Amino acid sequence: MAGLHRRRDFSRLAGGPADGAGRPGYGMRRAGPAAPTDKMSMTVIALVLVANLLLAGLFSLVAIAID
Repeated sequence: MAGLHRRRDFSRLAGGPADGAGRPGYGMRRAGPAAPTDKMSMTVIALVLVANLLLAGLFSLVAIAID
């Protein structure tokens, strides 16, 4: 009866880049070193976007002041 018990293949659910940006429950099976790195990269992306918006606002204010 050993043939009836097959192991599930979770190799497709590795949590790659096409996996919904690393949200939990979408293939992220491990709570190991992958989770903090992913959280850190999302924080870095958010900070870069906020800095980009601040720079755009600063440049527009400078353009208005020059005009």
